[in-house]
Amino acid sequence: GTALVGRKVLVEGNQLALDNESKQAYGALDLAGSATSVKVQVLDASNKEVGTLELGALPAGQHNFSWNASGYKGEGALRFKVLATNGETAVGSTALNLDQVSAVSLSNGALQLELARGGSTTQSAVKAIL
Repeated sequence: GTALVGRKVLVEGNQLALDNESKQAYGALDLAGSATSVKVQVLDASNKEVGTLELGALPAGQHNFSWNASGYKGEGALRFKVLATNGETAVGSTALNLDQVSAVSLSNGALQLELARGGSTTQSAVKAIL
């Protein structure tokens, strides 16, 4: 459990991780099936689209992405929405947050992870350890 402290993890959620030095915003997604077109809409705190990423065709599974946020001057957290299709058919997708484990604890016999950007999650809810 304590070996996870300091490690980056992917958990369900649609908030982008912004690196203030590189001005890159990072996120990930999990596709339920192959998609011929995957688009990520970057949204500000008021749900207004401030950018898009065309990821093209992707196979089923987890995929990381980054968005150049150097031109973004807004306040508040950036979020994202995934639009994936295979031809005319929508493909199910799950938005994933990139976060860092800051502490671990045991709660009712389950390992609880405190996350650096706020909030907590169970170890079983972690989609990937990076």
